[in-house]
Amino acid sequence: MQVDEFTRLDSASAKGVTNFTYYYSLLNLEKSEVDLESVDEIIRPGIIENVTNSPELKIYRDNNITMDYKYYDKNGEFVTLISVTPELYNN
Repeated sequence: MQVDEFTRLDSASAKGVTNFTYYYSLLNLEKSEVDLESVDEIIRPGIIENVTNSPELKIYRDNNITMDYKYYDKNGEFVTLISVTPELYNN
């Protein structure tokens, strides 16, 4: 599913009963082009805010699920993981 012009959601999976993982591709970037500092400063807070406030994700919050967001570059190389734990969204 195309999220925006830069990002595609490729799949999602559950790991046990406490983890849910989204797999994304960065469509126009190679791993070497990704500024991980900017990801931590800009993208990570937005993801945490979304998990914390989204009505669609309430079921996950209610069950203390850790939400993992794994990003891969246009060649399928792993770029980064953003993990949102119950401690982050219950603050």
